[in-house]
Amino acid sequence: MYEEKQGQWEVVGGKASGKPKGKTISNKTNGTAGPKSTPKPIIKVDELVTPLDTKYALLDPQLRAKAKQEALGLPDKPVVKAKAKPATATASKDVVKKKPSKEPVKEKIIKSLPEALKQLNTNELGAAISTVKARFPNSRLQWLKELASYLNNHTSADADPIFSGKPRDYPSNILTPELKTLITSTIKSCDDEAFSVFIEQSLITLPSEMNRGVSVCGTKIVLQLLCLHKPNLVLSHLARANEILATNESNRPVTLSILWILSQSSFKDSSVGLQVSLSLLLQVSATEEQ
Repeated sequence: MYEEKQGQWEVVGGKASGKPKGKTISNKTNGTAGPKSTPKPIIKVDELVTPLDTKYALLDPQLRAKAKQEALGLPDKPVVKAKAKPATATASKDVVKKKPSKEPVKEKIIKSLPEALKQLNTNELGAAISTVKARFPNSRLQWLKELASYLNNHTSADADPIFSGKPRDYPSNILTPELKTLITSTIKSCDDEAFSVFIEQSLITLPSEMNRGVSVCGTKIVLQLLCLHKPNLVLSHLARANEILATNESNRPVTLSILWILSQSSFKDSSVGLQVSLSLLLQVSATEEQ
């Protein structure tokens, strides 16, 4: 069928021409027409990993790197093992353990009073007294206090405050001749004022020292020899002694120690001993009446 169109005739409805309209695609290699090439699809890591793995991979950098490595087909990196450090390097960082002492621990052996006085170093005591005299040449009280302190430190606390069953002049009778001479010479070099203050302070501090378990044997030895040298000195301290006895009435060791110290004056002078006894009896009677 033919149709006229603007002075030209055109076939309508017939078979289409076998030749394609427009330009044909030629093959660049051989110059002939070939099929159209399709582009390679782009591989996305998220499409190759499950949603669950992707979720955790985004949170953990190590999992994310592993997912990419598996998606791209890359081989695993060889694991490099760390070289073992020599034993000497680690040993220096270990805690240094204390080596056990080869010497056995020596336990402090409590010596009896006779043993302690027998082993006491007289030369050392004499040097200590000389040092105190050089430092305090006008303070005789310091000489007596140093003497008593040294003896206390080198004797143990005696369980019996009145030395029951011992001679009346015990413990001064068991002193070595050198030690007794050193103590008596130090006492004789002091004056009555130093004696009086020393007795007063000794009566006041003796209860607290005995309560703490401190040895007072040295103080008792010095007071015993002092009472033998000046027996009437204790008379001026009876009032203070009675106060201490009343305060420590329930403390038997302290009470007996005070009574023992006061009784030492009667060994040399019986009249002084009688006055001490009467004063103590009056104190006992006054205590019972209260």
